Amino acid sequence: MKIKKIALIAVLIALSVVLSTWLKIPLISDIKLDLSYIVLTVAIAYCGMSGSMLIGGLSAFLGSLLFSAYGISISWILSNIVIAIIASLFYRSGKNTLFVMGIIIACAIGLLGVKTLVECVLYNIPLGVKIAKNAVAFLSDCACMLLGVPVVMLLKKHFK
Repeated sequence: MKIKKIALIAVLIALSVVLSTWLKIPLISDIKLDLSYIVLTVAIAYCGMSGSMLIGGLSAFLGSLLFSAYGISISWILSNIVIAIIASLFYRSGKNTLFVMGIIIACAIGLLGVKTLVECVLYNIPLGVKIAKNAVAFLSDCACMLLGVPVVMLLKKHFK
């Protein structure tokens, strides 16, 4: 891996941790608008699948380790990794419309699927209760990732 890419990954992890822990906008219950998903979208475009998996997983790990009263969130880490994998596959098409569809599909699988199932198993929460709450998280996190698409387009235009 090139030094520039390693530095970019480190900066994006740090930015993601800051956004996911200090700049969340409250929505309902303990669900917040997580602006770090904009960073994940940028990571997919600039760091590829492996880099975005690292950024998504490590930023969730560090954010929950350093700033969560509940400890490390396995479900958040796994869902970020799954989202990075799936959205990266769609990004490779080179078409923004497919990338947007890929983000929506990735967030649905990562948040409504993986995150919900992991939390139901780990914490013995009924599926109906958890999926309803994670549906709100899906909408907010997916919206943030979609906000990252014009950011990527702008960055690609100015920094080739």
